[in-house]
Amino acid sequence: MKQLYPGKAGIVYCLSRTFATNFGSRNECESVCALLTKAGILAEVYHAGLPDNKRVQVQHRWLRNNISVICATIAFGMGIDKPDVRFVIHY
Repeated sequence: MKQLYPGKAGIVYCLSRTFATNFGSRNECESVCALLTKAGILAEVYHAGLPDNKRVQVQHRWLRNNISVICATIAFGMGIDKPDVRFVIHY
């Protein structure tokens, strides 16, 4: 991502259901975000398990280019308008 889309934004949708509940996709988001962060990519998670104010903060940081990637469940994405989004990955 860093080499293909330097300075651009993206979304990683974590759609896996490894458990019988939504917690599977939330855990996937946390894991993917940790891997991206370890690789030096500014990433944060966004899912329904976060408090409303935290989700708003993450979305605003992403829209202001303070972070590059959002690792999200389907709780994110409806009505997003960000001109520099260059990739969407369904994981």
